[in-house]
Order: sequence, then structure tokens, then C-alpha cells
Amino acid sequence: MGFKVQANKGWQDTGYKPGAQSGPYIIIRASGDWHCRTGSIGARDANGMKPNSTLYIDSSSEGNTNYPLHEEGARIGMLIGKIGEEGEPFAIGDFRRIDHRNIPSDVSLFLRMNDNDDGLSDNSGSLDVEFSIGSGDTSRDHLVVPGYRGRSTGHKMAKGQESY
Repeated sequence: MGFKVQANKGWQDTGYKPGAQSGPYIIIRASGDWHCRTGSIGARDANGMKPNSTLYIDSSSEGNTNYPLHEEGARIGMLIGKIGEEGEPFAIGDFRRIDHRNIPSDVSLFLRMNDNDDGLSDNSGSLDVEFSIGSGDTSRDHLVVPGYRGRSTGHKMAKGQESY
């Protein structure tokens, strides 16, 4: 399954339900580049870097709560996600493997560019995102989805919700 994430839109419901998938992991891969703050920051890949470069060009959003993702290592222009409408944002970049076994089967994955909501209108382009089922190979780090109140993986429950 694939999805095109638009740079100039906020959280976009992919319709992909990680918890409904078989296998131990889902894999998210993103390709292409999009433009963040046209004329200022410019083209970025899914990792928030200039395409085909290792340069960050002062694109950190660390500590800046105007951005959906502002934890250590967060970059303006990177692909981010959350599980469910009330989920906590997490980094995806061009590759992320997620242990989805404790995510309810009816909850969607949402994606967007890490940019503040007021800055979306001058963004352009999109990333192509593909979802697949992992085999259990642990050659790349998998993400423990933040905000889960249970085992080591999952998604954030709605405010006031204590269980599923």
C-alpha cells in the first residue's frame, strides 16, 4: 500500500491501520523530496536534509514547541507520524520499522511534514510513502511508538482513556 504525503497539509490520515497487519513489524519507507518554506529552507528529503547531501543547514526543531515534533534530533521538513488522531508525534524519515502488535486494529497512521501549522501554506511537493510487513529481521532499529501505556509498543490513548 502506498500514500502520497503533501507538504502543504497538516496531519493526513493514510487509512493504513498498523494494528490490523500481520507479522511482527510494519515498515514505512519514504522517497522523493518536498519544499519547506519555499525560498528559505528549500528542498528537503524525508529526513529533513537537502536531497543527496549530509547537510542539515540549521533545520533543527529541537525544543521549539511550535513544531509538532520538537524532541532531540527533530528537523524541520522531516517526515513524521502519529498513531491515531490523539497520538504523540514521532520521527519517520525515509525508513522506520514499528512493532505494531499492541496497536488496536481500527486506528490509522497519520503523516505530515514537520513544520509549524502557520508555515504549511508556503510548502510544496510531496513524498511517496510505502507500507509493508516486516519479517522480524532486526538489522535496523525499530521504533517503540511513544505514549503507550502498556507493553513496550503501541499508541497514545485518548485523554482520560485507561484501557482498550
